[in-house]
Amino acid sequence: MKINMENDFKKIMAEYSDEQLIKIVTIQRNDYNPLAIEVADLEIKNRNIDLSKIEEVKENLIAKDVKQKEFDSRIVRSYIRFYHFIIDSIAILFFVFILLKVLDIFIDSPTKMITNIIVSFISLITFFTYYIVLEYKYKKTIAKFITKTKVVKDNNQILKLTDILIRTICRLIPFDRFSYLFSKRGIHDYLSQTDIVYDINNESIKNTINSTTFIDVHMESIQTPIQIEGITENIYAGFWQRLGAFLLDTIFMLPILYLTIYINSLDINYFYITFIPNFVISLWYYIYLPKKYGGTPGKLIAGIKIIKLNGQDIDWKEATLRHLILLILGLLSMINMLSIIPDVDYNVFTSLSWLKQSTYLMSLSPIFFKFYTWTSNIWIYSEFIVLLTNKRKRAIHDFIAGTVIVKSKYVDKIKEDMLQKDGNEIIIEDNTL
Repeated sequence: MKINMENDFKKIMAEYSDEQLIKIVTIQRNDYNPLAIEVADLEIKNRNIDLSKIEEVKENLIAKDVKQKEFDSRIVRSYIRFYHFIIDSIAILFFVFILLKVLDIFIDSPTKMITNIIVSFISLITFFTYYIVLEYKYKKTIAKFITKTKVVKDNNQILKLTDILIRTICRLIPFDRFSYLFSKRGIHDYLSQTDIVYDINNESIKNTINSTTFIDVHMESIQTPIQIEGITENIYAGFWQRLGAFLLDTIFMLPILYLTIYINSLDINYFYITFIPNFVISLWYYIYLPKKYGGTPGKLIAGIKIIKLNGQDIDWKEATLRHLILLILGLLSMINMLSIIPDVDYNVFTSLSWLKQSTYLMSLSPIFFKFYTWTSNIWIYSEFIVLLTNKRKRAIHDFIAGTVIVKSKYVDKIKEDMLQKDGNEIIIEDNTL
């Protein structure tokens, strides 16, 4: 039986190239049957491959292996892909909404069937344009700009337009959007032979990839610690604390909300006056106060604070990015309201209760405003899911802004812990993890 196995190995090894044989007897030596290694050694000897060539090929193979491992370490994780899906979906729906609002000006009262056809057509065109143009020109969608990632071709090959076309078409495959939840690569990645990786154009990141992999640097040196020595409890604000802060903020904003509803209920045209103060108050409460004090009043009372990933206080950039998606959704709602006011029957509106007024206004909204409702629901549920599934208790808007929410009493300890890190370690401000 051993003779038969040896003959089989001889036939196989005889078909291998010099490089494949050298790889087997050097780098992959421990992965093969000892008899197979003997046969490979004998084949190399019969081919008169000298030691200098073996060493040269070995070095090249090791270099390729290191490069491949570095590339593999840059492939983004599944939950980052999930954020891409949420953010890009919102962006596409935003563009669809704007385009349909523009078309609505020129199309006079279309039937329901024509409206559905127009909505489907515009949605499909926007979907393909969004992915093809952005990924081909920049290798990034809006979501990838935020997470500092990009599309690349397998084995560092040149990314072609056909690759992007295949990626985009394959996104229409049922369940493709969820396939990368079980793997780092989705169906459209496999079929187009592409990957999503962290962008390392930043020179400071490149210089750190010497004795460790990119993901080690990315995961460990840029972030607040999971736990601090001497502190047994979690330093990050958990779900219930953040929910409590949210409820407090809601209570604080209720008087303004009720006042607005009351004023608008008197005359729908008052909305033209109230929407500007409401927008300004929202910016003040959810952007200015967090930038100034590290949180909204609800968060400060709940004993939690927003900080950057590097432990420092947030600035205008982080405060704005945290609230950006809700800001966009709020603006879309205002745009819709402004567009339907001319169609409101004044007598009907004023005869209804507050709740029925809201239902009446929604009934006047164009059919494509359902995109807004769908997007809002996706965003809210996704925020909760992501918050509950990572160690630092970060929601999607935290990932977008590069922030974490910690218990206020540990802020100084966190900053002290990060300052005590190795002096050679680079603290990189990043939004992706």
